[in-house]
Amino acid sequence: MKKPSLFLLFLLIISLIGPYAANAGYFDEGKKYYIYKKYDKAREMFLKQVEKGDHGDSYYFLGEIEKMQENYPAAEDHFRKAIAVPSTTRKYKRNAYWNVIILTEQRGDYAALMVACKEMWHALRDEGARTKMEGIINKYLWTDDNEAIAKYKEGMDAKERGDHERAQELFREALRSDSSFLAPKFEIGLAYYKKGDIGNASGYFSDIAERIPFYSEVQLIMGDIYYEKKYYSSALEYYSKADEFGLNDNDTEYHILIKKANCNYNLGDLVDAELDLERARKIRPSSLDPLLLEAAVMIKQEKFDEALKILVKAESLKPDNAAILFQIGSIYYNRKDWRYLSYFDRVYSLAKADGDEARYARIIPILVAGYYEKKEYQKALDFIGQARAGAITHDLRLMAAHSSYQLGRYDAAIDHFEKISLAPKDQAVLCKAYARSGRDDRAREIIERAMSNDEFAREARSDSHLSRIIANLEQERRQQEEARRQEETRRQKEREAQIEKEKRAREAESRQQSEEAARPEEPVHSPAENSAPDHPDGGSHPH
Repeated sequence: MKKPSLFLLFLLIISLIGPYAANAGYFDEGKKYYIYKKYDKAREMFLKQVEKGDHGDSYYFLGEIEKMQENYPAAEDHFRKAIAVPSTTRKYKRNAYWNVIILTEQRGDYAALMVACKEMWHALRDEGARTKMEGIINKYLWTDDNEAIAKYKEGMDAKERGDHERAQELFREALRSDSSFLAPKFEIGLAYYKKGDIGNASGYFSDIAERIPFYSEVQLIMGDIYYEKKYYSSALEYYSKADEFGLNDNDTEYHILIKKANCNYNLGDLVDAELDLERARKIRPSSLDPLLLEAAVMIKQEKFDEALKILVKAESLKPDNAAILFQIGSIYYNRKDWRYLSYFDRVYSLAKADGDEARYARIIPILVAGYYEKKEYQKALDFIGQARAGAITHDLRLMAAHSSYQLGRYDAAIDHFEKISLAPKDQAVLCKAYARSGRDDRAREIIERAMSNDEFAREARSDSHLSRIIANLEQERRQQEEARRQEETRRQKEREAQIEKEKRAREAESRQQSEEAARPEEPVHSPAENSAPDHPDGGSHPH
C-alpha cells in the first residue's frame, strides 16, 4: 500500500488546526490592541473571537474594556460569561470573579455579592472569597456605638472564661446601649438555642435573619427551629437562604437538602423535592434518607412501580429497617396485595423491639382487618391486644368479638359485643354466644326483642342452638295464644250471660209496670168522714 506523501499530511494538519489558529489570532490581536489602549479595536477582535464560540478569556477582556468605559452592566455581563466558560484561564477567571464582587458591592447588592463569593470559593477555593463574606456579615453585625462595643467585648471575655451568666448580662447591656447591635443578639440567641429554648432563641435570631438574609448560619438555625414546629413554608424559606449563601461543608449541605426536600414534600411541591433529593444523593450516594423520601414522593404521585424499585434497593441495603419495610408494605396495601401483611407485621415487630411501637400504631387497625379477613383470628386478636385502650375503635372491638366467637371464646366475645352498638346480624352472633355459654335466658331476651328484623331472624334460625330456643318460644307463644283465646271465649260467654240476665230483669220490670198500670182504682174517702165527733168536754174518746 502506497504511503501518503509528507506534503499531503502537512496540508491535512493545516486544514485541521486552521480554524483554531484563526480563533487564537483574534484573541491575540485583541490583547495587542488592549495593551496599546486601542479599546475599540480590541473589542472588535474579542467579539470576533467569541463569535466563533464561547471564549472565556475574550469575555474577560471585554468586561475590562466596558468597565474602563464605565459601562458597568455590560462589564458585569461579560465577566459572568468569562466565569461560566470552563476553559477560562484561572487568573482571568479569578479576576472576573473579583470584578463581579466589586461591581455588585458598588451597587449595594450584597446578596448577589455573597453568591458570587460562594461560587468563587467553590470554583477556585480562594480563601479571599471566604474572608470577603465574613467581612460583609461582620459589617452588618457590628455597630458604631463605642459603649455597646465595649460591653460586647467584655461579654465575649466572660464567655471565654466560662462565666456564661455574666456574659449574658453584658450582652444585654450592650443591647440596651444600641438595640440594633446584632452581634450580642446572636450570642443571646445562641445561648437559648443551646439550652433547647427555641422560643426565645427564635426571637433573637429572627431579627438577625431578616436584616442579614445572607447570614447562612442563622438562616440554618431558623430553618431547624421552624422545621421542628412543622411550619414547613417558613422553614423552607430559611433553608433556601442557607443553601444559597452558605459555604457549607458536605454534611451541612446534605442536612439542608434533606430538610428542604421534606419541606417541599409536605407542601406538595414534589418536583422541587425531587431536585433536592437528587443533589443530596450526589453527596451521599448510599444514604437511605433520600431513597425513602424519593419513594414517598413516587407514592404520592401514585407511581408505585418506580417507588417499589427504589424501596427494594433500599431494603437490600437495610433489610431490617422499619421505615423501608413500612413503605413497601404501604405500596402492597394500596395494591390490595396480601404481602402487605407480612411487611407491616415485621415493621411492628421491629418497632416494638426498639421501643418505638407508638410510631407505627396506625398500622394496627390495618393488620387486624387483614388478618380478620383472612380468617387468621388469633393474629387479629394479638394485634388488637397491642392497641392502646383509647385507640380501640368500634370496628376493632367488633372484629375482636367475632374473632373470639370463631375461636370458641364465647365469654370474651360477649364481653366485646356488650361494649358496642350492634347491627342485627351482629346481635344474632351475640345471641349465639349467649346460647353456647349456657345463658339461654339472655339469648331469649335478644330473640324476643329482635326477631321482628328479617336479617336477625334469618341468622338466628340458621343456628341449631337458637332455632331450638326460637321453637320453644314459638310453642310458648302458641300456648299463650290458645290460653288467651280460651280466656277471651270465657269472658265473652260471661258477658253474653250478663247481658241476657240484664235483659230478663228489664223485661220483668217492664211487665210489673204494665200490670200495675192495668189494676182498677179504689174509692177515696174524705178526712171528715173518717174522723170521730168531738167529746163534749173537749177530749176525745178512745176506740
